[in-house]
Amino acid sequence: MLRAVPRVAALCLCLCAAACAQVAAYGQDKVAGVAAPWSGEFSRQAVKTAVATHLEQAQQALSAVGAGDGAETIQNTLVPYDEALRHINDAVDLARLAAYSGVAGSKDDTDAELQEATTAKSALRLNPKMYAALSHLDVSAANETTQYYVQRQTQQMQLAGVERDEGLRKRLLELYEWLAKDEAAFERNAAADPRHVTVIDPADLDGLPQDFLKAHPALPDGRIFIDADETTYPVVMKYAERADFRVRFSETYYDRAYPKNRDVLQDMLETRYQIARLLNYDSWVDLRAQDSMIGSVRNIDIFLNGIDTGDRPVVDAEWAMLLDEKRKEDPDANDIYAYDFARLATLIRKDQFDLDEESIRDYFPYEAVKQRVLQSMAAVFRVELVQSKDAPVWDAAVEAWDVLEGGKPIGRIYLDMHPRAGKFTGNRMLPVAEGVKDKEIPQAALLCNFPGPHGDDPGLMEHEEVVAFVHQMAHALHFIFAGQQSWAGVSGISVQSDFAEVPALMMEDWLRNPKVLAGIGHNYKTGAALSPEQIAHINNAFTFGRAIDGAALPAAFAYISNDLHRNNPKGFDLNRMTLYDLRQYGRLMPLVAEGRMYSSMYMLMDRSSEGYARVWDKVIAEDFYQQFVRQGLLEGDAGPHFRAAVLEPGGARPASELVKEYLGRKQEMTAFESWMGAEFHEQPTRPHRAY
Repeated sequence: MLRAVPRVAALCLCLCAAACAQVAAYGQDKVAGVAAPWSGEFSRQAVKTAVATHLEQAQQALSAVGAGDGAETIQNTLVPYDEALRHINDAVDLARLAAYSGVAGSKDDTDAELQEATTAKSALRLNPKMYAALSHLDVSAANETTQYYVQRQTQQMQLAGVERDEGLRKRLLELYEWLAKDEAAFERNAAADPRHVTVIDPADLDGLPQDFLKAHPALPDGRIFIDADETTYPVVMKYAERADFRVRFSETYYDRAYPKNRDVLQDMLETRYQIARLLNYDSWVDLRAQDSMIGSVRNIDIFLNGIDTGDRPVVDAEWAMLLDEKRKEDPDANDIYAYDFARLATLIRKDQFDLDEESIRDYFPYEAVKQRVLQSMAAVFRVELVQSKDAPVWDAAVEAWDVLEGGKPIGRIYLDMHPRAGKFTGNRMLPVAEGVKDKEIPQAALLCNFPGPHGDDPGLMEHEEVVAFVHQMAHALHFIFAGQQSWAGVSGISVQSDFAEVPALMMEDWLRNPKVLAGIGHNYKTGAALSPEQIAHINNAFTFGRAIDGAALPAAFAYISNDLHRNNPKGFDLNRMTLYDLRQYGRLMPLVAEGRMYSSMYMLMDRSSEGYARVWDKVIAEDFYQQFVRQGLLEGDAGPHFRAAVLEPGGARPASELVKEYLGRKQEMTAFESWMGAEFHEQPTRPHRAY
């Protein structure tokens, strides 16, 4: 049975047979419909079997490379190589889904499959036979996508060390395998070390929303336990009135996985540094920059220095407003701590921008938001989203939504949107199955932790959570649209990793559009949509804090990731280095405990030394958004053009070319600077303030 968002309900009957067909036997390519990438019930054994099958099929494909007499051809070399890469990527995707969803056994169990699949990918890049075959392949008569694919694959193999002698290749593979184990241990420790705060005095909870309090009832002895994780932390920091409680909560939050992950991270940094030096690069930062959009360590330094100096006037102005607000309660205050920021920003938005953030939550009940976000984003990109209620899923709370174009499925997006024991506690998009034209339909999953409806609780979302929903959904659509390529190696979000966040960050701005926001936000009690006045207050109020929260703090995190990977890490004082970068670049006074935040920073796994990419991508995203608006945000061709120029190419072209294709020039800082300082421009609801 299918359930469609309202605009596509008429297509349900004609698509029912294809979308609801029984899942084909595992390993069979199924292009007509969408097949789950596992067989039977989602379990540890099913995942283990699927990963093993993928890796076996990858080996079979590799054995066919160069088969036959004569020179290497696309058919006898690139086709089987790409098929092997597809199967390895599918193995990695499914193993990672099992590890992050927390359904197929403990993370200790599922880590084994993830490490095996990751090691297989490293081994492929260090395979001299495959490298020689690709290097000898004549692609001069092939299309530009094929030429770029082969060029980038050989470059990535070179960066992995494939040209080194056999002994060094063996040592590198051992290090890559060791690194995979460290990365898995880091994530396992962060997920398996839940910390909670014990509340004895109910007054500690003053200011927190009623639904939050209801979700954390007192025990018979009066104690209240609140988990300190990515779901609860922003709520407590924003609404808890007592500063001492916010301090205690922050200290608990930043202590997660410490000291275990201090030792794991130290070992990981040393392994990464050793790999870089064996490959004759000065550092891991230097090595990673070779296959990036930014291009070099020097460019990273120039960019981060530009952000640090460029944001200072606006940061100083925001900081002064925060201090003024803090002195209303503490006249002797001279510092703004990290645990102050969200609370003070919320008060400023209420006092100076006339926005009560808690009250607007009534306009964002999860189920209604979900339907309207899906409907709106489908309309922008000219596709349809239809729920397939019979599709296999890994938990009863997970929904499967098929992406349709011209009545045919081009992808599937799974929504795993609410907290669950053992599940990853943040918000992210994960690939589930790689897409390849005429072979495999791309599938992606959103693993989020938004409030859900329970009884008379409608699951009210914060405005920032709605933004996060749109952000992750944009990642999923990017993956689906880019999953129509003919080669697995350029399919999906395979563009340089320091461009990958651009589309999702740009779509966050799309949510600011009054028509979009009015279409999504409806009061769950009255059904009334957000009024133009309310939308103006929301958009104006959330300009406050952009310089600190959107530039200075991300820059501080970038410096942390950069500094940790910049030199020989032997003897590093991780706490001291982290605190220094937070103080120097984040502009907020950190607690001592925040020096341990690295112990649960997933960014150090996903991006390693590429923390700069968050701000780099935001700069490009703001530039893109101005073009998006000019082309007609809703009624015009902005969505289809953006899809064709930026999303669909996947990794078929360098990121710099995608930027030039879309903008007609290189990216510039002007739009980002305007976005960052918008609170001090003319606002219809408050007087002008210069800086």
